[in-house]
Amino acid sequence: MAACLWELETLMGPKLTDSVLQQAGANGGASFARGLVGETLPQGGEQVLRDCLAAYQAAGLGRLETEALEWPIGRALIRGHDTFES
Repeated sequence: MAACLWELETLMGPKLTDSVLQQAGANGGASFARGLVGETLPQGGEQVLRDCLAAYQAAGLGRLETEALEWPIGRALIRGHDTFES
C-alpha cells in the first residue's frame, strides 16, 4: 500500500491524493450502509446508523464515536480512531 500511496502522491500531489482516498472511503462506507439498510432509511434511522457503526467496529474497522447526530436532517459527525480501512 505504501508504494501505491507514494505513486499517487507523486502523480497528483498529497492534497489531491488525500481527497481522493477520503472520498473513496466515504463511497465504500455508503455502499456498506446501503447493504445493511437498503436505499431508503426506515423509521428509526438514527438507530440504524448507530447499528451500522457498531457493525463496522465489530468487524475490526476501528473505533467510531458519534459526536453529533441531527436526525432526520441527515447530518452526522462521527470521529474515527484507528479507522484507516473504514
